[in-house]
Amino acid sequence: MIKKFSFSNSVWKTPYIPPIPASLAHCANASTLLTDRNKEAWEFFHNSIADIPNAYEENQDYNFDLIAEEYWKKVIVPSSLIMQGYELENNVEYYYKTKITIPKDFFDKRVFIRFEGVYSNTRIWVNNIFIKSHIGGFTIWDCDITQFSKNSEITLVVGVTDIEGENKGVWNPNGEKLSNSSWASYYAHCNIGGILRNITLFALPKSYIARTHINTSFKDNYKTGILDLSLELHSLSSSIKVLTEITIPFQTINYR
Repeated sequence: MIKKFSFSNSVWKTPYIPPIPASLAHCANASTLLTDRNKEAWEFFHNSIADIPNAYEENQDYNFDLIAEEYWKKVIVPSSLIMQGYELENNVEYYYKTKITIPKDFFDKRVFIRFEGVYSNTRIWVNNIFIKSHIGGFTIWDCDITQFSKNSEITLVVGVTDIEGENKGVWNPNGEKLSNSSWASYYAHCNIGGILRNITLFALPKSYIARTHINTSFKDNYKTGILDLSLELHSLSSSIKVLTEITIPFQTINYR
């Protein structure tokens, strides 16, 4: 019997971080590291932007082309910004920029960018379109950029903010008192904001099994076994069929 099952509930949405595949069919490389500490690959804008939408507005798109190229400075990524001579203020959003080439064999795949650690509050734009925000500087998270899979090149902008105190900013428009028990800059004695860990571009199939949970129980004094198989499927297709095969000695049973 097939029934609907959810790995999440109204209290807690279970985070899902898919493994980056070692290989994909018809794909030369399933992933590309975007942070190899090449100083020519990333640029940094060491200033706030007065007219940029705050982190709570419905439309957070912004035209970063308005910022003259001369104000973008080459930086090493990943690395703490203060180690490269940049002083950071609390609650001020600063910006990284890089160009990413999308492999041609990604065009029919699901495409993601994985961030392994950006401190501490982050916003992401691709080609000036706001994609996602994230809170927390030491956790892994992904951005789904499948809508750009057919682009030959995209421009990625990463906005970073070290959150603490009452200074007004895009994450604190009302000047409220902000504090976080995990504020790493406190024990570092400096604002450590920035891209501190690797960023990877990777692809996944259009349809794949995201989670699997198998539970076996027995009844009738262990004469009858019950096998519960729960799957979470991620698919760009409106319809998908799953074939489950159970193999026991001298007998194979198929379930659809």
